[in-house]
Amino acid sequence: MNWSLVLKRNAERYPDKECLIGLGKRYTYKQLHERADSLAQSLLDIGLGKGDVVAILLYNCLEYIEMTFAINKIGAAWLPLNFRLVSTEFSYILNHSEAKAVITEPDFVPTISSIQGELPNLKNFIQLGPDTPEGWLNYDGLIERNRGANPPDVEVNIDDLHRLMYTSGTTAYPKGVMLSYGNLYWKNIGHILEFNMTETDRTLVVGPLYHVGGMDLPGTGTLYCGGSLVILKSFDPIEVLKAIDQEKVTNLWLSPAMTIMLFNEPTFDRYDVSSVRFIIDGGEKMPVTLIEKFKEKFPTAWFADAYGLTETVSGDTFLAKDRMLHKIGSVGKPVAHLQVRILDSEGNDVGPNETGEICLKGPKVFIGYWKNPDGTKEAMRGG
Repeated sequence: MNWSLVLKRNAERYPDKECLIGLGKRYTYKQLHERADSLAQSLLDIGLGKGDVVAILLYNCLEYIEMTFAINKIGAAWLPLNFRLVSTEFSYILNHSEAKAVITEPDFVPTISSIQGELPNLKNFIQLGPDTPEGWLNYDGLIERNRGANPPDVEVNIDDLHRLMYTSGTTAYPKGVMLSYGNLYWKNIGHILEFNMTETDRTLVVGPLYHVGGMDLPGTGTLYCGGSLVILKSFDPIEVLKAIDQEKVTNLWLSPAMTIMLFNEPTFDRYDVSSVRFIIDGGEKMPVTLIEKFKEKFPTAWFADAYGLTETVSGDTFLAKDRMLHKIGSVGKPVAHLQVRILDSEGNDVGPNETGEICLKGPKVFIGYWKNPDGTKEAMRGG
């Protein structure tokens, strides 16, 4: 059940296949597995282990993915941090999560250093990149010091914590969403079945990896199948088009704002985008005019308008390909193993054109809010 076993399986089955591509680097499954094992051993050496939380504060990069495998391999959970937050927000989340380590890069070192005295639980500070500050550990050094290591994959249960993600929601302080190994597994199964994903799929990641859109729509599912991720540091319409053309990308996630910029790019028609099978929309409602233009720009692809939550590892409903225009504006039907109901304040199903609350039930629904039993009880009303 450990996420790290997905990498181990793929390294055995597809050792020479490129699985991560971007920012001038290309890693095969064998290389990624070796790097993740090296990092896992180094994390053990500095005192981290099962039940610990390791924070990740980075822009998109290939190393982000290997960290998730290495952290889970030792039985720890990873905490992706939104790099747009300010120091007071970082301080709250790092304290509330009881993170024992943070992995970041030079752009964020001054911010983390400025609050270091406020973080009694945070014992290990790791920097990706050169010029490591005094008292910090160098990430590449951790990889190199344990080349060839093969630490065991810690046994985990379906309800054990895989990842901790903070979402602002409607409360004064962000809530820590506890995502289990089971949540991730059933999310991946739902998306693989929905989109007929295989090891031939190549996902372009343009959204931030701290967000479920960048990480999970459908990135983690692609890796689960043995497919490949093409990762951009950030969204840029020309770089997106180049990547689709050169790497023969088969799918990607875009927000409406990204879609507008992509469609408005004057050089769009110079690039071959025929490899794209499907594009998932998420983050906010896609305007109808953009959906109609989609068929012009990607005539053979499926535009899957979607609905989803951080609490469900994203991607709960998708509009079917044959209903893209017929049911324009709809976010479709739920993925496999997920039930969706619209309820009133009394818990009764509402009828068509009536207002209600969207309620979800299934194994991809999160296990609760971190250190917040009241919030968990409120969210889990009715089972």
